[in-house]
Amino acid sequence: MAYWVLNTYTRPNLSTEFYIRRTIGEIKTESAIGSKIVELEEAGKLTHYSIHYSEDTLTQKVKIGFDSKETYDAFKTYCDGQEEFTTLKSDFLTNHGINESYVESESEPSV
Repeated sequence: MAYWVLNTYTRPNLSTEFYIRRTIGEIKTESAIGSKIVELEEAGKLTHYSIHYSEDTLTQKVKIGFDSKETYDAFKTYCDGQEEFTTLKSDFLTNHGINESYVESESEPSV
């Protein structure tokens, strides 16, 4: 059964950069997590990856679809072991006043 995660980042103002500042193509080629995304896509286990912005561009939503909760859990475990996802991300969000929330679901979230 498909499994989804929707990360929402809200920045305090337009002059603050989002945590995810690269295009999807750049993410896939310039980071360890991006390499894992490509690996899962090629295996048919990652079915969707997109980045959306609110009309006022203060909110960024990253929606990822997986073929199963097990694949998501394995991806999350992998990400939790990567400095770019843990320490660097935490420091960036804190230092720039960006709020993060996420929702996990078996049904596709709307953005």
